[in-house]
Amino acid sequence: MSLRLSIDGARWRAHLRRTVDAEQGLVPVVKGRGYGIGTELLAVTAAALGVDTVAVGTPAEAAVAGRHFPGDLLVLEPWAGPGRDAGSPPSASSSSPPAALCRRVVRTVGTRAALDAVLDAVARGADVEAFVVEVESGMHRHGVPLEVVVDVADRLAAAFGPDGGQALRGFSLHLPVQGGRRDRRTADATAVARTLALAAPGTTLWVSHLGAAGVRVLRARVPDVAVRERVGTRLWLGDPGAFWTSAPSGPAPGSATRAAGRRPAGSSSSAAGPRTASGWPASRAGCASGSSRWSRSSAGCWASGCRRSAGAGGACCSPTRRTCSSRCWRCLPGHRRPRSATGCRAGSG
Repeated sequence: MSLRLSIDGARWRAHLRRTVDAEQGLVPVVKGRGYGIGTELLAVTAAALGVDTVAVGTPAEAAVAGRHFPGDLLVLEPWAGPGRDAGSPPSASSSSPPAALCRRVVRTVGTRAALDAVLDAVARGADVEAFVVEVESGMHRHGVPLEVVVDVADRLAAAFGPDGGQALRGFSLHLPVQGGRRDRRTADATAVARTLALAAPGTTLWVSHLGAAGVRVLRARVPDVAVRERVGTRLWLGDPGAFWTSAPSGPAPGSATRAAGRRPAGSSSSAAGPRTASGWPASRAGCASGSSRWSRSSAGCWASGCRRSAGAGGACCSPTRRTCSSRCWRCLPGHRRPRSATGCRAGSG
C-alpha cells in the first residue's frame, strides 16, 4: 500500500530557520532524492533561507538544484580534474555540469592524481573551475592524505594566492557518522584544522557530522580557519513531528494517523529517540521500555505482548497465539496501545 507524506509547513520552516540561525555558514545538503522531500523543493527552500551555498551529490544534481537555487553548488562527487571527468573528454562525459552553471559549481578534488591535474592545468595557464581539496578522513573512502596536502601547500599558494583566490575554496573533511563519538570527530577535525592553519592560514574547512556544538568548539580551538558544516538530515528531518503519513485518499491528518494506529505528528512524545523520516522509531532504543517493543520487519514499535505471525496474513498474536487485536498497532516512543482501546496514548498505563 502506498503512503502519502505530509509536512506541517509552518512547523518545518520554523525548525529550518532555527537550525540555520544557530550555525553561521551552514551548508544545506540537497543530494539524492532530497531526503524523500524532493531536490527541487529543498533547493527552493534553501534559497528562501538565504544561504549562499548548497551541497549536491553529482553534477547532474547540481543541474537540477541550480534551476531553483541561485548560489554556489558544492558537488561532493570526486572530480578527476580539468577535462578528465569520469576519464572521458568533457564533450563525451555526463559528469560535467552544464556550461551555464560552471561559474557557480564548486568541485571536490579527492585524489592526488586529480590535485596534480589541477596544478598542471594552472601551470599551463588554463582556467580551472572552483574546487575544494578533500582531506582523507577515517572513512578512507577518498581524499588526499593530509601529509600530501601539506607537501603541496606552497604550490597551491603559488597557483591560487595565499587566500586561494576564486578557484581554491578551501579544504573538505567528511567525517564518519557511525563508529565514533561526536567528541572524537571534533578532535579529528581539530587536528586537521590546526595543520591547515599552519600550511594555509586563513583557509576554509568544510566539515560534516559535527553538529552546531562541535562547530563552535572547532572554531574556538582553531580561530585562524573558517569552518562551514554541510548539514542534511539534522536540517531537513530534524523535527520528526513536522511529518505524518496517511493513505493517498485517506481522511484528514488527525483521523488518518489515529486510524493507522499512530498519534498525529504534532502530538507530544514523552520519550526521545531517533526516528525515521516518517516519524517511526529508528532503532530498538526508540521503543518505550515495558510498553512497546521493536519490530525489525516493520521499523516500528508493536503493542506490548504482541508479535507478527508468519501466517494468517501477518496477524498480530500474543505469545500464547491468542489473537491480540484485529490490527497490529504501532506507537511512537513513549506511547502504547492498550489491548482494549484503539490508537496510542502517552505513558505506560
